[in-house]
Amino acid sequence: MLYLIGGVGRSGKSVLARKLAERLHISYFGLDVLMMGMHHGNPDFGIGPDVEDEVVANKMWPIVEGMVINLLEVEDQYILEGAYLMPKHLGQISTEFGAGVRCLYLGYAETSAKTKRDQIELGAGQPNDWMNGLADDVVLGYAERSIKRSVQAKAQCRELGVHFLDTGKDFRQAIELGVSWLLG
Repeated sequence: MLYLIGGVGRSGKSVLARKLAERLHISYFGLDVLMMGMHHGNPDFGIGPDVEDEVVANKMWPIVEGMVINLLEVEDQYILEGAYLMPKHLGQISTEFGAGVRCLYLGYAETSAKTKRDQIELGAGQPNDWMNGLADDVVLGYAERSIKRSVQAKAQCRELGVHFLDTGKDFRQAIELGVSWLLG
C-alpha cells in the first residue's frame, strides 16, 4: 500500500506520516526535501520556499508522479507526504491505481485565523522552523491564507472523491483519526 498525505502548511502532514510510519514500521518521504533539492540543485527550475505551493506542486508533479509509479512497482508499503500533493493529484492517483493507494488531504477549513495562529505559535520552535521569530501579524496572515486554501481544497476533495480531514479543532484527535482512516 502506498499512502499519500497532502495538505496545506501546518496541517499535520509530517506528524501524521511519522505516526503512521511508526505504527506500520515503514519509511516515509517528505516532499519538502525534494523541493529544496530541486531549488538548490537547479534554481532555474523556478521553485523554492517562497513560491506558492500550487505553482511548486504543478512543476514538481511529473517527478512526483514518477516517484509514485516507481514506489508502487518496488515497495510493499511507503508513505509520501507534502504540501505539493494537491487534491487533483491525489484524485488522479486514486483513479489510476485504486486499491494500491490510500490518499488523504489535511487542512483546517473550520477554524479561526486567531486560533490557528495560536496553534502555529505553540508548534513552532524546532531549530530549523522557518516560522521561528515571526511577528504575530505575519503568522496571522499566513493562517488566514491557509484557511482560505483549506476551504478551497475541501471543496476540491469533495468533487474528486479525496478524503479531507480537518485538523483545526482538535489536532491530536484529528491525527489519530487520520492514522485510523489510512489504515482502513
